[in-house]
Amino acid sequence: MEVKGVPPDKVLEKSWRKKLYFNDKNEPTLKPNSSGVFRRPNSKSLKDLMDTEDDLFVDFINKCIEWDRDEWLDPESALNHEWIIEGLKEFVSLNPGQSDRT
Repeated sequence: MEVKGVPPDKVLEKSWRKKLYFNDKNEPTLKPNSSGVFRRPNSKSLKDLMDTEDDLFVDFINKCIEWDRDEWLDPESALNHEWIIEGLKEFVSLNPGQSDRT
């Protein structure tokens, strides 16, 4: 939740352990961790946690960790994500003829 925020109601309603972590209004019940630190929703940036300047990579990972499984990248969409396409272009340019091998 620190990165993705509070899960949508649609997701929370499917959770059988929701009452341990959320109130009746689907608001998280904030509790300190073992170090006494409270973790707050939307308090961290995925880009900062990943320590990268590659916005396409961050977008790819962000889409892979959606709360709602209906929003997850399917394999075809993942393979067609711009980050993957750019990586393939770079691979082919660094390894000419690589795709010709079978």
